[in-house]
Amino acid sequence: MKIENLQEKIRTELEKYGASAKYTPKQIHNSVSAVVMNELCPQWDKSRAAHDHARKASYLSMEFLVGRAIYNNLLCLGLTDDVSQALKNSADILNAIWQRRPEQVAEGIRQAHFETSHIQYNDENALSYTISLALYAARNFYTVHRELAGGKGFADMVYIPRKKYPEKPALVVELKWDKSAAGAISQIKEKEYCQSLEEYQGNLLLVGINYDVKTKEHSCVIEEFVK
Repeated sequence: MKIENLQEKIRTELEKYGASAKYTPKQIHNSVSAVVMNELCPQWDKSRAAHDHARKASYLSMEFLVGRAIYNNLLCLGLTDDVSQALKNSADILNAIWQRRPEQVAEGIRQAHFETSHIQYNDENALSYTISLALYAARNFYTVHRELAGGKGFADMVYIPRKKYPEKPALVVELKWDKSAAGAISQIKEKEYCQSLEEYQGNLLLVGINYDVKTKEHSCVIEEFVK
């Protein structure tokens, strides 16, 4: 199974919990487990059929190391390298945002778009899907809100640091389709999306991302919020 198909199936499982994107580590774990189980079941069925008429040794297993079991299953499916690389790429994009390296962020999003090229890429919703995958690693540090009310409208995506990571900056991400990343930053300021994030002022980054239909390139602008 290709990595993009794996990501799509995990996303489908996550959406069973709702479209708010406030997925807990347990929900993410359960979704990955469900996808892995669905991939392994056909192989188990074939193995079971082949041994139905053979002598068997049965035993009871008490397996509590679920995380290790998922790793072993990914290993059996030959997906450990792909999953590890996808998670590393996501972590690199997040670090690039923290370090305010917009070119690296744009390149990382381009790669994430390539991995989801089977998705029809024709509007801001498709861009939002790609950004969600590109910033998958952010869920370790943030609670993610989509269309968060603030000021005179709704911010596309807002990343609020979890309590155990107070040093991380809050992120307000605005997306544009065939416009400009600078225009996304301007919209955040003009519509005062940061009004509801006063406790994070002084440690708040604005991230504007645009996809240019003609050049088929992503662009990014990152600014520190100054009231």
